[in-house]
Amino acid sequence: LPAVTSGDMVSQIPTQIFVVSTGSQYEQLGYDRDEAVAAFVPALRKKFIVMCDNHSMDGTSIIVHEYVHYLTRNAVRLPFPRWFEEGYAEYIASGVLTKKDFSYGRADFGRLYTLDAGQWVAWEKVLDSPYRLANDEAQSEIKFYAQSGVLVRSLIRVDGGISAIMQNLAKYMDARRQGASEIAAFEAGFGLHVKDLEQLLKRYAKKGQYFFSRVPVERRIYERDPEVTVLEPTEIAIELGELLTALGRTEPDAKNSKLASTRDLFSIALGSEATSARAHLGLAHLAMKEGDFKTAEGDVRLGADMAPDNLSVQIDAANFLISQAGSSPSASAALHGNAEPYLRKALEIDSSNAEVIFTV
Repeated sequence: LPAVTSGDMVSQIPTQIFVVSTGSQYEQLGYDRDEAVAAFVPALRKKFIVMCDNHSMDGTSIIVHEYVHYLTRNAVRLPFPRWFEEGYAEYIASGVLTKKDFSYGRADFGRLYTLDAGQWVAWEKVLDSPYRLANDEAQSEIKFYAQSGVLVRSLIRVDGGISAIMQNLAKYMDARRQGASEIAAFEAGFGLHVKDLEQLLKRYAKKGQYFFSRVPVERRIYERDPEVTVLEPTEIAIELGELLTALGRTEPDAKNSKLASTRDLFSIALGSEATSARAHLGLAHLAMKEGDFKTAEGDVRLGADMAPDNLSVQIDAANFLISQAGSSPSASAALHGNAEPYLRKALEIDSSNAEVIFTV
């Protein structure tokens, strides 16, 4: 998805989607297919989505859930409490897309079944859970998601919509900033007693009084003809190399020894296309990580010379030399001087780019 466009709104950060057909391929990327079948990895210039074909789990819902986290964490300066962040993501991820609209907030029957089976996690623990529950409490973690989801849904219904719940959440967060406990802040913000929550939500879940919303979908989205592009081996190697770099998995472990190393992938790309600036920058990133700055500088300069009109490449070249200036005070002036042509070129390409402005 090079850009998601709606009217005058254009996403400046593309989304790269990888779909693997088998669980073993998914595990080769370092994931456990028994825990999840999809992953969302945000990076500075690109968002990565990795999905595995698994009929027992809904990978699309997982991606929507993680994407909601990405949006809320970038939109709000202060972090939401975990129960709300996860519950709200559950609320949006239950969405259903049709040709007419996108509806969200529907009942998740899998989560309802989870609530019906066994004992609920104590609300004091749910509301005061900043991190994932302990590994030996796997069932408790599943219950946490289910309870958080039904709690947020019920608050949206009781409070009269998301705008009202956000006002109450602001009261909650004010109370927390003033030193109130999670429990006291929740009761002050939402006017509910924690000791009554379980019975209240069990009645709510049983009645299925879900408050869900619909957003109209513009018809022209469905009038676009899908485009399928067969990637060349060079492009595939670079894309996989950049994915593994974003995941922080540059070398295969013993369990996944069949996976090529990131260095191998970028080298394969250069073997097919010696003038690939992205491959040179990929190798430069690896060399910098290993502390081999001389090799990194060579690849950075080669990449910048090969792609004089590529904004990202010019910024990377400038940033590399500037970072080296900080680690070598004696050569600082010279390195800053060497970075200047790349900064000037980046400004010529796009003087309004946030990365360029920050680097300058």
